[in-house]
Amino acid sequence: MPETDGRSEEEKRLEHPLPDSPLRQHLIQFEQALPPQKRRRTFETLSAWASRIQLDASLRSYLETRYDQVEITPQREEAFKQQLDAYLLRLEKESTS
Repeated sequence: MPETDGRSEEEKRLEHPLPDSPLRQHLIQFEQALPPQKRRRTFETLSAWASRIQLDASLRSYLETRYDQVEITPQREEAFKQQLDAYLLRLEKESTS
């Protein structure tokens, strides 16, 4: 049985500073803006999480930045951010209708 220290996942995440990459920061902030049931679970891969919440954003830019340390063009970075922001807007509209 895993040992727990009584802290929530959110408290544990807040201890870690945001990464240098603006693209990675945006994904973290996107996740934090989601309702708890849509946030990524500790055992989920990024693609499994995106599939579960029906996030249709292309994760390629994020994956290249995160794992291959590829420099992403400002245009690709902006497109990724816009996809995440559009998802949040859609979610907000669904919750108010």
